Amino acid sequence: MANDFEKYGVRPSKKLGQNFLIDKNISSKIARQLSRPEGKIVMEIGCGLGGLTEHLLELPIQKLIAVEYDRACIKYLHDLQENNSKIQIVAEDALRIDENALVEGNRFSIVSNLPYNISVVLLIKWLDKLSSIDEMVLMFQKEVAERIAAKPGSKVYGIVSVLAQYMCNIEYCFDVPPTVFYPPPKVMSGIVRVVPKKMDEERIITYQKIKMLCNKVFNQRRKMLRNTLKDIFEDPEKELQSIGLNGQMRPEELSVEDFERLVKRGL
Repeated sequence: MANDFEKYGVRPSKKLGQNFLIDKNISSKIARQLSRPEGKIVMEIGCGLGGLTEHLLELPIQKLIAVEYDRACIKYLHDLQENNSKIQIVAEDALRIDENALVEGNRFSIVSNLPYNISVVLLIKWLDKLSSIDEMVLMFQKEVAERIAAKPGSKVYGIVSVLAQYMCNIEYCFDVPPTVFYPPPKVMSGIVRVVPKKMDEERIITYQKIKMLCNKVFNQRRKMLRNTLKDIFEDPEKELQSIGLNGQMRPEELSVEDFERLVKRGL
C-alpha cells in the first residue's frame, strides 16, 4: 500500500479527516463483522486506497457501492474496478448522497472507517434511513464509539446514545490502535455494529419526538428536568412522577425507555 500512495499521488488530508487503514489483519477483521453477507448490497463510505474495500470484495456480496470524495483515491478505485465487476463507484460527498437512490430501493448495509470529523453527523443521517438498512459496521474515534454504546448514568451518555439505542441494537466490537493507520491518529478507535430494530410508523414518529426532546434537555444537561420541561408540561414534576421519575433528575439519568415514555406523555 505504501507504493500506492506514491503511485496515485495520495496525500492524507486533515480537512477530509483521512487516516488510511493499512493493516490487512484489522481490515479483514472489520469486514468479517458483517453478518450474513451473502447476496448483500454493501456501501462503503470513504474507501481511500482500498484497505477495507479489498476485504469486503472477498465476501460473497452482490455489489459494493464505493463512495469516495478524494479524486486521487477515485483513480485507485477505477483501477480496482477493472478487475471486479461488483464495484460501483460514487465520486461524491457522503454527506450529500441519497443512499436510497443509489441502491434503487433495495436494502443495503454500510461498512466504513468513518472520517472522524463527520462520523456522528453521518450516523444521525443514517438513523433517518433505517427502513432500508440491514446493518452498519462502523469505525469511530473510541470516545465516540463508547458514547454511542453508553448506558444511563455514564458521563458520556447523551443525545447520540439515546437516538442510536432507541432505533438500533448496538454492539461495541473491538478497539483499533493508532498504529494500523497512516498517518496514525492521536486517539484509539473502536468498531461498532449497529443493527436496526423492527421499523414501523410508530417507532419512526416516536424517534423524531425523542430527537426533539433530547436536543432540548441535553443542551441544558446540568439543569434538573423539572426546569427544562416547563414549556412542554404544565406540571413537569407530576408528569415525571407518573412514570416513576422525579423532577430533580438530569437527562443522563434517564434510560432510552424513559425518554420513550416521556414523549408519549407530552410531545
